[in-house]
Amino acid sequence: MKGVRDLLFEVLGKPHASTFVVIDEVEMENWGVGGVTVSEYRAQQAKGGK
Repeated sequence: MKGVRDLLFEVLGKPHASTFVVIDEVEMENWGVGGVTVSEYRAQQAKGGK
């Protein structure tokens, strides 16, 4: 969280006091990479990619 806060300050000049970081975990089946779920993507990578 400190890294995000510091990066936003360094790049955008955003004051630390107005920076909020929220972590919202998402199930792997609810997000994807390259048009497939993360689980499918990892399985493809384990088989040597596509």
